[in-house]
Amino acid sequence: MLKNMKKVTGAVALVGVLLGTGVVSDDAFARQRSLTDNKVDESASQQKVRDAVETQVSGKNYKSDTGDTISGSKLYKAKDGNVTDEFDRLTSNEKKKFLTDIDNAVQKKHKDSIEAGDETNPVTDDTVNQFWDQLKRKDTVAANMIVTATKDIRPDFFGASSILKPFTPAINVATAVFVLLAAFAFFLFLAVDLFFFMAPPLQFYVVNGADKGGMSKAVSLMISQTARDSLTESQKTGKNPMTTYFVRSWLRLLIFAIFLLYFASNSMLTLVGPASNFLSGFLGF
Repeated sequence: MLKNMKKVTGAVALVGVLLGTGVVSDDAFARQRSLTDNKVDESASQQKVRDAVETQVSGKNYKSDTGDTISGSKLYKAKDGNVTDEFDRLTSNEKKKFLTDIDNAVQKKHKDSIEAGDETNPVTDDTVNQFWDQLKRKDTVAANMIVTATKDIRPDFFGASSILKPFTPAINVATAVFVLLAAFAFFLFLAVDLFFFMAPPLQFYVVNGADKGGMSKAVSLMISQTARDSLTESQKTGKNPMTTYFVRSWLRLLIFAIFLLYFASNSMLTLVGPASNFLSGFLGF
């Protein structure tokens, strides 16, 4: 028993000496663990991404600005990870398409690496960032990268509707007040203009006293410039001022009435769809 105790004591003392002299240390243990850990070779990870991109684009053709097509294999080389000068010949839309295809390949490789739990040369966020950093060294690629980076950003009308839903009653009330005030103003000032044509004393009072200030100035502000110009023209030509007035203002009154009708029937946004389609076709979106 005593002999066994001496052996244990001797072993403990030996370990203590080794630790004290640094033969066995935390660094040594860390180095030992590193030998068993899987090493990450960033260049190998980069090559995985490059190969995935080359596979994605090599079988596709992209239109050039001269009308012919350029194979994706001529646009990107996995060997050096750079976009070739052939990229500059692509049309604007095809450049976006090409970079989108690259982005899809990179994101898929990144996602697959994470889901597979790849510990040997995984495709990390740093790998993806380094890949794009190399690509954007080409100025024309960097100029088009913003489109690729924001391709998933689009208006979320459902989310916006959910946010606005608590405020819908107040918006409806405000819209109704606006419609009523606009309709009242429309008919009020139209009636004032017509009354102006039918009351010669008022015409004299407004035309001759508008520049003098006072009450005549205030009254003249209630009458549109179109009505006053129509009266002046009729005095020179002998035409009916009311006819001249409607010839000058019928289009404006019609457009105002149409928009007022749209607001009153809660159809303000029905014109957005046709207008968007027109602009999309016109601008080539």
